[in-house]
Amino acid sequence: MRAQTSNQKPATTCPPVQLIIRTSKRIPGPPIVITPDGTRAYVAGYTGIVSVIDTKTNTVVGTISAVVHEPHAMAMTADGTRVYVGGYLGDIAVIDTASNTIVDRTGVSVTATAIAIGP
Repeated sequence: MRAQTSNQKPATTCPPVQLIIRTSKRIPGPPIVITPDGTRAYVAGYTGIVSVIDTKTNTVVGTISAVVHEPHAMAMTADGTRVYVGGYLGDIAVIDTASNTIVDRTGVSVTATAIAIGP
C-alpha cells in the first residue's frame, strides 16, 4: 500500500453497473455516459437521438431528439446534472439531466470527436 501525500486525493469508488440493452432499434454502443450514481445511461445514436436508459430495469425511459448531427463524443459533469454531446459537424449540445432537455447549443470548427470536462 502506498502512502498518500498531502496533495493526493483518495480514489472514489463508483457503484458497479451492468448495462444490457435489448431493443429492436439500432442503438450503437458508443458514445455513452453513465450518471455518477449508476442509475441512468445516456446513449447517443447516430441519428441524433439520445436515449436515456434505466440501468436497473434496462429499459429506455426517455429520448431526446435532434441533439446533434451524428454524435461522436459525450461527457457528463461530475455532479451528473449536464451531458455534453459533440457531433460530426462540430455541433455541441448540452442536456439537463433533470428535465432531459437541451438547455444550450454551441459549436466548434471541427468534428467533436472527444469532450473532456475539467473540475
